[in-house]
Amino acid sequence: MYAFRFPVFFALVVLFSCTKAVQEKPEDGVDEAISLEKKIERLKSERAKWNTFTINNYSFDQQLSCFCVWHMTEKYSVTVSNKTIVSVDDAPVDPELHNHLKTIDATFDYVLQLLAEKPYKININYHSTFGFITSFDVDRDKRIADEEHGYSFTNFSVTD
Repeated sequence: MYAFRFPVFFALVVLFSCTKAVQEKPEDGVDEAISLEKKIERLKSERAKWNTFTINNYSFDQQLSCFCVWHMTEKYSVTVSNKTIVSVDDAPVDPELHNHLKTIDATFDYVLQLLAEKPYKININYHSTFGFITSFDVDRDKRIADEEHGYSFTNFSVTD
């Protein structure tokens, strides 16, 4: 009699715990679609804020986080003049070595493109005064491992 009770009890625990987990999960796609739309609106609003400052010359540190070759994940000091990267770590730009680096405007374009692709997850942070993106990370597809990546932008300063 006792041998019968344990398997029944175990089966009931498994059944009710699975039911509860399913009930707590929101419908697939519903929350993501709403937040995606809001993220696009916010990106456009922050870009408009950035554009009001008409800053063409600036410097900042930039770092890519990804499962990629070592040189891409280093922190680089980037100098931008007339909206073009002119130097990296106080040296001329190497197109092959630095092709992953982005200006602020290019970052807005890139993140907007990512949002248009409807990624599984994307988090974006903005500078409170200037509106540019200070960091973002994206997971394009929940079924693929190690394709996630992100950028951080720190030590921003306007230059002449």
